[in-house]
Amino acid sequence: MSSKTGTRRMTSSAMVAKVSWRPNSREQQEVVTLSLQLLQNCLRLIITLLVERTIEREGMWERLTAEDLRGLTPLFHGHINPYGQFALDLSRPSFLEAA
Repeated sequence: MSSKTGTRRMTSSAMVAKVSWRPNSREQQEVVTLSLQLLQNCLRLIITLLVERTIEREGMWERLTAEDLRGLTPLFHGHINPYGQFALDLSRPSFLEAA
């Protein structure tokens, strides 16, 4: 504490810690934005793998027209449940296991 003012002096590490917890700081916004982009890219990859695997399993590659191929997209999202419960069956193998 300073004897003149009665206030506590902060060390540089304490100042850095205090600054890093500022709400809505530019750094926090950047981390949140990049995390969301990473999550979206992961979802697109998983959906792409699932669509390709389904087409392969059903033997549909030969039946798909150019218009069908243009319509394939990993951007559908109605099946995603980000706030609900997720049932995991660990006794079954992962759908992402290597072929």
